[in-house]
Amino acid sequence: MENDKNLYSVSYRLGWLEKEVGILENKIEFYDGLFFKIKGWTVVSWSGLVSYAIKNSEWRIVLFSPLIPLLFMIVEANYKRYQIQLVKRTRYIMRILNDKNDFARWQLMDGTVNFPIYDLLNIYSGENDSDSTGGKWGSILAPLKKASVSLLYWCLIAASFAVMIILICTS
Repeated sequence: MENDKNLYSVSYRLGWLEKEVGILENKIEFYDGLFFKIKGWTVVSWSGLVSYAIKNSEWRIVLFSPLIPLLFMIVEANYKRYQIQLVKRTRYIMRILNDKNDFARWQLMDGTVNFPIYDLLNIYSGENDSDSTGGKWGSILAPLKKASVSLLYWCLIAASFAVMIILICTS
């Protein structure tokens, strides 16, 4: 029975939350680096195709160039959904730790605490469960509404059409 009480002690739970926040911050940083790589591959792939089309004066090749940023935008938005859930969980933990009233809500009568320790592996299980992370995974459209995710891709798509018009007019 004493071991069960230790599992609910403040120091035990705070230790786990500290480890969890560290893991979450590392994962958020990993996704940030991944987004830069995705954007880099987008620019390289798109510019390679467009420069080939310009060099050969082939406007028909430029027809396919909007597909490159569109596909990479979908890939980034999908990963952004995972990152958003990690950020929501981090904010949830910070709210528990920073708000005296919220922390008091988790305290039990015997001095132990019962704030939830999240199953970090569950974030990759693909299950749409509703728990302390802030809800379901959400739609892939939600990240696409953010300029930080989609602006570069929309600019490349617009540039594709501009290059296509220029090539048609000059040929």
